[in-house]
Amino acid sequence: MASKSPLQKARKYFNAGKYPKVISLLEPLVLEYRESFDFFFLLGTACLYVEDIGGAEAYYKTARRIRVGNPDVMRAQGVLYLRLGDISRALELYLGVLDALPGDAVASDALEFIRRNSDPEKMEQKIRSGALKKFYPKRGLHPAVLPLCAAFLVLAAGCTFFAMNYRSLLGLNGARADLSYLELSADEKSNPVSADLSSESFRYILTKEEVVTCYNDAKRFFQQHRDNEARRCINKLLLSNADSAVKLRAEQLAEHLEEPRFDTVTDNYSVRQVLEDIYLYNDCWVVWSGRVSNVEVDEKFLKCVLLVGYENLDRIDGSVTLVMEQPVSIDAEKALKILCRITVSDGQLILRGKTVYQPVDGSSLL
Repeated sequence: MASKSPLQKARKYFNAGKYPKVISLLEPLVLEYRESFDFFFLLGTACLYVEDIGGAEAYYKTARRIRVGNPDVMRAQGVLYLRLGDISRALELYLGVLDALPGDAVASDALEFIRRNSDPEKMEQKIRSGALKKFYPKRGLHPAVLPLCAAFLVLAAGCTFFAMNYRSLLGLNGARADLSYLELSADEKSNPVSADLSSESFRYILTKEEVVTCYNDAKRFFQQHRDNEARRCINKLLLSNADSAVKLRAEQLAEHLEEPRFDTVTDNYSVRQVLEDIYLYNDCWVVWSGRVSNVEVDEKFLKCVLLVGYENLDRIDGSVTLVMEQPVSIDAEKALKILCRITVSDGQLILRGKTVYQPVDGSSLL
């Protein structure tokens, strides 16, 4: 039996949902497949699913250059720009699909989705909920799952029912999560600070009232989906003279915090704010734009200096070390926007990058 081509293998990985494998297999073959529409469309879609927005934009543009007016790639670009909040460009693409294929179901549904969610706040909520994924290019069924289809459908029905009714089933009454088990006891409210301040040093010295208020604020911010502000409260408690029982509850609350996407980061702090007290912002997520210098890259990581605010070459708000523990292609000559987690190592601010967006055509950052 003839061995499968890299593109066939990549399609198999894609159908199995192994998007990073698709990317690692295909990206080294860009020159070899430089005129293959299927290659760039598949690679762009894999990037879209792993939220490599810059990669998805670049590969979709190449696919569209190869097949101008192809409805598949226009649909994919439509949801990509909708994902980025560029509604006008998404509308243009979906209308282009309908010009080529009148009555196209995906384009029609997408336009109706935009009409019903035209309010910016409502659109942001829909994007945050993952509602756009129904417009992503679909993957095929992996042959290995066919014998399990019946069981899968039963499980999917049960999961769907739970997803639609989990708040009432769990008694959450509209809250993001049930945090009743994290309520401070009467004794913890009465004695929320450490009795012995001489045994260790604390970065923050808080009164009893400040400890209780800070802890309640952390829970309130969490329920409001303001995870960064919740994290700041948790950090202050953990580095303060708060009692060990309060700190334990703060650590348990921290386990509920979620990794954001570009469009779900709330309370996006400036680099100047963070540099005032880096420990307070440890493990917060920010979206910063700028340019990079001193790039070091290999097959497993990228390290560079991020010149924050330097995207227009007119100012630098700060220079911070950026590390990405995954292979990623960055053009040091172009501006970029990056989603990253703030960490502190040996007293220094280190950014841990998750997702990079860098326009390939020199257009401004969204």
